Amino acid sequence: MEIRDVVLNERTSEVTVTALVDNMKLVRSATWDEPAEYAPALCTSSFFLEDVDFTLEDADALEDYLYSIDWYPDLWEDDV
Repeated sequence: MEIRDVVLNERTSEVTVTALVDNMKLVRSATWDEPAEYAPALCTSSFFLEDVDFTLEDADALEDYLYSIDWYPDLWEDDV
């Protein structure tokens, strides 16, 4: 995963993260002979600061958290 952008809405304390996440976009469906093939895709996820036990300045904790959440692919984005 490659974090591309982190945006904090200071009014609501909502954090929106955009990242390039591996194996999110189906490139080729499975056949009888070969498994499906997936590629990275730009994805977004949001959370509220009061729901987590770290600050945005703690990059390691943020990254650990991002590996544990559900990502939503922005499949209309072709730029990776």
